[in-house]
Amino acid sequence: MTYPQQPPFPPEQGPQWQGGYPPPQYGPPAPPPPPRRGNPAGVVLVAAGGVVIVGLVIAIIVVLVRGGGSGGPEARQDPTPVTESSPAEETTPESTPETTPEETPRESPEETTEGRGVFPEAMDGSWSGTMTQYDPDGAEVSTWELEIHMTAGERVGTADLSMGDGTTCEWEVLATDSTDESVDLQYSTTDDGGGSCTSSGFVHLIVSGDQLAAGVATDWPTGVSTADGMLE
Repeated sequence: MTYPQQPPFPPEQGPQWQGGYPPPQYGPPAPPPPPRRGNPAGVVLVAAGGVVIVGLVIAIIVVLVRGGGSGGPEARQDPTPVTESSPAEETTPESTPETTPEETPRESPEETTEGRGVFPEAMDGSWSGTMTQYDPDGAEVSTWELEIHMTAGERVGTADLSMGDGTTCEWEVLATDSTDESVDLQYSTTDDGGGSCTSSGFVHLIVSGDQLAAGVATDWPTGVSTADGMLE
């Protein structure tokens, strides 16, 4: 669709000004009104709601702080009367050392002496036999004679040793543990035969029919040396 062109008009003589009125004067346009961003009442309510929330948070913090502060002194005051007015804690350390140290050391040696570490009835008397000595590597090095003297129910006995070259040594033996058919002894050399015997060692005896199986262990500079034999 095409539209006919209007005839040209001289300046300020267009059809809108044909009534003879002077043309309007144009100035700078008036600033537009500010856009409406929302309801002012809603803004006030939101602001008021924020103040209320902040107030509630502050109130809760104050209550918590006061509650923690009020609970603190009570918790601190609780241990004070307990420690000050608790005679049980003060009397307990006084009564404990009086009973424990007196009873324990007296009972322990009695039990050890009566029930352990004594010569059994089956080993009462004197027993002798040949012992074979081995070096720490297990090789046989010598033989010697052992004669041991024990009294049933006692803890201390003696032993005599005779070497192949005629040297003799003497032991004192102490029972450290025992059963009805075995005993563990610790020996101390009272006569070393001029340096031929070690100063100390251990002996284990076991009843074997009418005999005693004997084992001896002692420290050598190169390791542990053992000896074994049967005593009659």
